[in-house]
Order: sequence, then structure tokens, then C-alpha cells
Amino acid sequence: MRFAFVLAVSSVAIAVVTACTSHDLEIEAPRESRLDEEIEIAVSGADPDEEVVLAAETRDRADNRWVSEAAYTADAEGVVHLGEEVPVSGSYDTADPMGLFWSMEPHEEAERIMRYSPPQTGMEVELSAETESGRQARAELLRHFGTDGVEREWIAEDGVVGGYFSPDTDEEVPGIVLLHGRPATPLGFKPMTLASRGYRGFAPLYFQPENAEQLGARLEGIGDLPEALVERPIEYVQDAIDWLQERPDVASVPVGVGGASAGGELALIAGEYLDGIGAIVSWHGPGLKQGAFPRDRRERQTSAWSFAEEPLPYVSDSRMNVLEATVEQEARGKESPEPGELWRVVEPLIDEEVRIRVENSNAPVLLISGFEDVYVKAAVFQEGVAQRLSEIDYEPPHEHRSYEDAGHWFNVPYVPQYTHVGLAAAGRARRPPGGSAEGDAAAAADSWPRVLEYFRMGAQGEY
Repeated sequence: MRFAFVLAVSSVAIAVVTACTSHDLEIEAPRESRLDEEIEIAVSGADPDEEVVLAAETRDRADNRWVSEAAYTADAEGVVHLGEEVPVSGSYDTADPMGLFWSMEPHEEAERIMRYSPPQTGMEVELSAETESGRQARAELLRHFGTDGVEREWIAEDGVVGGYFSPDTDEEVPGIVLLHGRPATPLGFKPMTLASRGYRGFAPLYFQPENAEQLGARLEGIGDLPEALVERPIEYVQDAIDWLQERPDVASVPVGVGGASAGGELALIAGEYLDGIGAIVSWHGPGLKQGAFPRDRRERQTSAWSFAEEPLPYVSDSRMNVLEATVEQEARGKESPEPGELWRVVEPLIDEEVRIRVENSNAPVLLISGFEDVYVKAAVFQEGVAQRLSEIDYEPPHEHRSYEDAGHWFNVPYVPQYTHVGLAAAGRARRPPGGSAEGDAAAAADSWPRVLEYFRMGAQGEY
């Protein structure tokens, strides 16, 4: 059954307002742009070599205030180009046109926030500039989910439960299935961003969130899902693919499948066992078939997944501990160890049956990882997936993009990359995700165009 949880997200025109104490100071930036789009920002009208302080402020979905600030030295023409100037002080320390965006942190009044999530209408950003001599300027920007907006609908029908995200068009467009990780969380930000790029996205829940009782009071079907990730039939992903392909507004082309963390693992496993997949994107997936995650960890001695009513082979906790310890020991003392080098050390310790044969998909495969990921050694184990594809001369496009200073949570670029380490460590993982805000920002900016390209190739069959 589908019920009324429809939210139209449209781009609201916000004019740039520049208010100056002197007429010649101006912030130059696009009035509106996509949330995942890099833009150029400059401040003009300062004196040559004058210090200019530029600050940014936005609000998240819960109306918490986020801020950043940096000081720059104007050039000989009295201009600051954020993409060219290294700040002399502030929230970040590299020449980066988007530095003020990704370096935002919660204002001290709302510091107990773990991560940033944008409002449904996009990211409204107020920029303000001030020179040493007291001249001021300000501008208001909208970072939106596409000019025509995105509609969001909750689905509970045909055995699948989750969010459906659709661009505001009557045209048939390709479909994408996006899979969450652990703990289970109804996705919104990533599928909305992809929908704004011309896809209809379905983000199914495949086990219950920790706040299932609260969410179930307003979102149908959550109470019918398994309570934990224990021998979850991967045929559920096939049900999600089939549901999407049967919609009249979804183009009759193979569906892209992407996922993060446990969802990244599931996306790869789907490629091994299921049909109708056009492209696969795995963010931070462990690259090996994992054991179950029951509510009581003492009952974990089985697989997270099943197929045809049989549990899949899996890496036991004890073996995974050995693998991770081996990786850490081999990497210790090395300045920049390569994932491939570390994979060659642990490969002999891994049973063939727990490796994921994503090559069965015959689809483009994109693997994305952060080398400083504390939750899972994704950089090493996804490298194992990539090396297998290379060894067998896998024909469709495939690549592994691993980032040295990145952790477990990056995906969409140009948004605040802050993580409250204490809150992250207090969660079920009992540790922060690793990496740095700067590293995550660089990784997201570099990998996101490849994500869009792989989903495009999968939908068009052109590669």
C-alpha cells in the first residue's frame, strides 16, 4: 500500500542580496546552484593586500545553525578568489572554492550534533565579508536539489518498504536502488541528490531501524521488517529492483544499485546473485561476505545474508579480527601503504567462498573507500574485489578509488563533513569513523563525478 507521505521539494528562488557599507565591496557567487555542484566564489572591491574575512552560515534539517569562517589576503587588484587563495587562518587551510561549505561545524549553541543533513528544500547559505577597513558585504545562496525539485514518497507495497525519490518530470527516467548500512536508517540526502540528477531512486529499508517503534507510528511497513540483520534474503533487493522496473515512470533500462557500508556489501552481493542490474557502486563496503548483526551480539554465529533460503558463507568474527590485525601490523610504520600491497598479505588467509563474485553481474563496478576508515578495512578488502576483476580481464568498466585521509562516511560533496567524534563513539560501533573533514571533503569531491558517470553508463549501456 502506498500512502500520503508526499513532499514536493522545489527550488526556491533566492536573490543574492549584497549590502555594503561601501559600494565597491561585493561577493561574487551564483545565486542558485545544485547541492553537489562546485561553484566559484570571489570577493572584489578590497584594497590591495588587505585582509578579508569571509564567513558562511546555514541551517540543517533540524534548524540547527552551522558556521565557518576564513581570512584571506586580497591580491593586487583587491580581489579574493577562494579557489586560488590559501586562507591565512580559519576553518580550513587549502585553496578550495568550496572550503567554507565542507568545513562548517555546528554553532556552539547546537554542538551536540553528529552529522549534517540538509533541509528538504536544499542548503541555504548566507555569506558575509568584511575587510580590515570595515567595509562589508553579504550574499544569500541556494544550493538546491535541481531546478524542478524532487518529490519524496514513502512506499509500503509488494513486499518492499522504503523511500521513493523522483524528479518533477513526466518523462521516463532510469532507476537506482540505494541501500543503507548499519544501523538501518531511512535514506534521504543521497537519493534526493541522485534524483535531482535525473533518476528515480528507491531506498528500501531491509531491517528495522533502532527507533522502529517511533518511526513505525508514522511510516507504514517498518514493523513488518526483520528486527536485525540476520540471514536477510537478498531476494529482497530483487524485489526492490522489480518494483522499480515495473513503474511506468521508470525507463526500461537496467537499474543501478548502490550502497554504503553493509549496503555497499549488499550491492556487491546483489551483483553476484541477482538480475537486472546496470551498474554497481559500493561506498565503504567490506568487500567480503559478513556475519550477522543480531540485537544480541552473542548470537552472531551465522551469516548476515541468505539466498534461496540458505545462509551465505561468511567471515567469522574471529577470522575478521585476524585479517584486520594483519592489515594493521603490515601497515604499521609505513608512510603510505598501498591497498594492493596490504591485500596481497591477507589474501592467503581468506577462504574463497566468502569473496564476492561481483563479476557475475557483467555490469560496471565502482568501489569507493577511505584508507583511514576505522569501521571496516574497506580500502584493503574492496581492493581484493578490484584485483579479481582485473585478473579475469573483466570487460565492463571497473575501478577502485581509495582515499588516503578519508574515513567511512563521505559520499555527496560540498556539504559539511563534520562528525561529532564523541557521539559517533557512543553509537553501536563504539568508535568514530576515521579520516578527517578535509580528507572526506576531497574524497567526496573526487569520487562523486565517477558515481554519476557509472550510473549513467549502467543506464545507457554505453561504455
